[in-house]
Amino acid sequence: MDRLRGYLDREGPLRPSTSVILISAALTLLGVVMIGSVSTGPETTAADPYAFTVKQMMFAGLGILIAFIVSRVPLSFVMSQERTVTRLTWGLLVAVLAIGSVQLGAKRWIAVGPFHIQPSEIAKITIILITAKWAATRADNLSDYRRGFLFGFLAVGFTCLLVILEKDMGTTLFLFALGAGCMWAGGARFLHLAGTSAAFLGALGVVAWAMGNFDYVVRRLDGYASGSGTANDQVAAGLDALRTGGVFGTGLGEGSAHLGFVPKIHNDFIVAAVGEQLGLVGVLLLVAGYVFLFHAGWRIAESAKNRASYVIAFGVSLCIAMQAIFNLCVATGLVPPKGINLPFVSYGGSSLLVLGAAVGLLLAVARENDAPAAVPAAELDELGMADDRATGPTSLGGAAS
Repeated sequence: MDRLRGYLDREGPLRPSTSVILISAALTLLGVVMIGSVSTGPETTAADPYAFTVKQMMFAGLGILIAFIVSRVPLSFVMSQERTVTRLTWGLLVAVLAIGSVQLGAKRWIAVGPFHIQPSEIAKITIILITAKWAATRADNLSDYRRGFLFGFLAVGFTCLLVILEKDMGTTLFLFALGAGCMWAGGARFLHLAGTSAAFLGALGVVAWAMGNFDYVVRRLDGYASGSGTANDQVAAGLDALRTGGVFGTGLGEGSAHLGFVPKIHNDFIVAAVGEQLGLVGVLLLVAGYVFLFHAGWRIAESAKNRASYVIAFGVSLCIAMQAIFNLCVATGLVPPKGINLPFVSYGGSSLLVLGAAVGLLLAVARENDAPAAVPAAELDELGMADDRATGPTSLGGAAS
């Protein structure tokens, strides 16, 4: 217990950045191993049953490279390019509506040769950068609804609007929750955020209804309430796999969940494979990994030099935590089924590359927390990134109502 308390202490034996590197690497390795262990199932190709595993390893390597590169880029430069990143993301979200491929009733992917780009994954990073830039440059007007709050909210809302046009309600709500959380962390007044969010969500509901997507959501909720439907059968099969694993599991590659009993087990339901093959112990270690990763990210955010860095570190940590919580809740039947993958572990190239960039941003904040300013003060002031640590972490967080 003393060692655990020492870790949780800010002056514990592991630096937050070291914890982020070790935990994200361990989760990524677990993902490669688990995808390899389910590669004998019917969803793999007979010619190359380990095709998913090879691709996951390739994207994991690229993700690590991206994390390293981003971690070495000065945050002042990242913030100076926020508008370019936002425009590029919006362009991709528009492009997917025109040339994207339809899967499971939604347009989410743009095919580029043998690979598929998912712009809504990139939008997660964009939302974090939008809100970080907004919080930094509007710091003096955050209590003013029109001059301070509304500008950032409209940018987040427009991003979400483009995603809901893909007929992807779940990802839209995830991005909106991420944006709202980052705006609160950046200093938005709670009453401004709550009131405008309620109105915006109502407008999104009208858009979804007009597109016919709302009927699909209602059917999904009805199926969840009644326990019927293909998606609920998938959840039930996943729960059976978790029960089969017991405490210590059946062993890697063993069990039957990956033999067609749990569809898409390499993706959104990878935790079913973890539970069956590694047991309750494996699932608890997986959950502990996300808890400690969030804690490490929170420690980095607390030490941030300025409001923009604080929002970036908080946003990355919140994004990973929300995604993990939602995936685990779906897999255990606690919430209606929705295809949101398990960070670092589920199969997915776009996800791993974006997570690499997210981890890189987190490490960049940690690196600059400990480094003297290498950018002229005037340039930092222009970007809203002047050192304001003297005000303390509390004032860098969400504002009171």
